Amino acid sequence: MVETTLSKNRISQIRSLHQKKFREEERLFLAEGVKVVDELLSSTFEIRTVIGTAAYIDAHRAAITGRVPEV
Repeated sequence: MVETTLSKNRISQIRSLHQKKFREEERLFLAEGVKVVDELLSSTFEIRTVIGTAAYIDAHRAAITGRVPEV
């Protein structure tokens, strides 16, 4: 699914992942930066969401499609 905007709740959840307490509660982590996200896309980690610019998503669509349920 491709979203063009993020809800306030979604932004709040993403921001909360900067704190260890919330990362542990949600059992999630936040990966930032092109190099790190590229490495994750080629890894065996389960990826729930990719948030990026339209240009990044378009350039990496092949790696994202079928692997990431939420874009």
